[in-house]
Amino acid sequence: MTGLIGSDVTNSMSPFIHNFLSKKIGKDAVYSAFNVSTNQLENAVKGAYALGFAGLNVTSPHKIAVMEYTTSLDKSAQKAYAVNLLKYTDRGFVGYNTDIDGILLALREHHKVPRPKTVTILGTGGASNAAVIALNDADVTVISRKEAERGALCNISGDLFIQATSGTPEELLHLAPPHLLTNFTTIFDMNYPKHNPWLQQVKTPENKVFDGLAMLVYQAIRSYEIIWHKNISYELAQELLYEIIDNDKENRNGHS
Repeated sequence: MTGLIGSDVTNSMSPFIHNFLSKKIGKDAVYSAFNVSTNQLENAVKGAYALGFAGLNVTSPHKIAVMEYTTSLDKSAQKAYAVNLLKYTDRGFVGYNTDIDGILLALREHHKVPRPKTVTILGTGGASNAAVIALNDADVTVISRKEAERGALCNISGDLFIQATSGTPEELLHLAPPHLLTNFTTIFDMNYPKHNPWLQQVKTPENKVFDGLAMLVYQAIRSYEIIWHKNISYELAQELLYEIIDNDKENRNGHS
């Protein structure tokens, strides 16, 4: 048994991704999503371990807080100071961070974004930490929500803007007004809501914008490989990615 915990994961695509991979490679495993509030995080993690969960993905808002309930941290989690994967061992859960790989593969392999020289990241949580590590060869500026509310996004520009908060698209229209982001070459929202008016409004004829769907798929593949000690082939990864994208397009069109 494997799964995902977060404050609101009812509509997460992670179960589809992991169960798709298990079916394709003939692995007898089931992956489910569980809504877990902040005050129930410790009980959820300890309960999953007691039940013998082979692995547990972790998403907002628990990526930093969950570190307290690990027996050790992989180098990826140490660097990012955030955990999005717990792997079962006889000594307890070990924390990993596969968001770093997910970010890099989404940017370079799928979206073909040139290596950025300047990056601005909105948000200071676990996803932001992973982005800083993934893009550590660039000049990275991190802006908190409070700084953005005080006007820190005024008169800035660069190669890449990353939206790494858990804010809804409606909140982002006020937190990061589209007219302040027109000087960025690429804009990347780590979230993947079906309806994203913020991302639609930051799009111009001169820039490139995309959400976190490809990142989700790539980090999930890396999580699957760590949990089950399996190597997912490039061909299977591409099959999964494009099936997810095609299904997502159909769903979005159906809700437009």
